Amino acid sequence: MKRWLKVALKSLIVLTTLVLVAGIVYEQIGRRRDRLRLPQIGRSVNIGGRSLNIFCSGAGEPPVIFESGGAGPGLGWELYQAEVAKFTQACWYDRAGEGWSDLGPFPRTSVAIVNDLHELLKRAGVPAPYVFAGGSFGGLNSRIYGLFTRTK
Repeated sequence: MKRWLKVALKSLIVLTTLVLVAGIVYEQIGRRRDRLRLPQIGRSVNIGGRSLNIFCSGAGEPPVIFESGGAGPGLGWELYQAEVAKFTQACWYDRAGEGWSDLGPFPRTSVAIVNDLHELLKRAGVPAPYVFAGGSFGGLNSRIYGLFTRTK
C-alpha cells in the first residue's frame, strides 16, 4: 500500500508539473500571436526597469489623462480621446499588466498605480497640471493622484 501511495504521489507531482509547463508555454505562444495580430498603439516608456504604454494625441494645455476603470487597457478611451484631442492634449495609458504594458510589482494598490502613472507622465514629457477623466476604479485613482501630487 505504501509503495502504491508513493507511486501515486510522484505521478501526481509529475502530472501537475507537466500541466503547469504546458500552461506557461501556451500563454507565451498566445502572447506572441497577440503581439503579431494586435500591433501596439502608443509607445512604451521606461519607468525604471519596466515599461508602460501611453498614447497621446492633440495639443494644448492642460492635458487630459484618461484613467480606466477596473482591469483592461486604456484603449477603451479611444473615442473620447479623439474628441478631447480636438482642443487639448489627450492621453490614455495601460496600467502595469494591462494592454501593452509590462507587469508591475505586487500588490497593485492605488498608491502603486499612481506612483507608476506619475513616473510615466514625467518620463513621457506630458506637462502638469492635468485634468483626469476616470471611470469607476479610475476615478478613485485620479483622486489619489491629486492627493499624491500635493504631498510631493
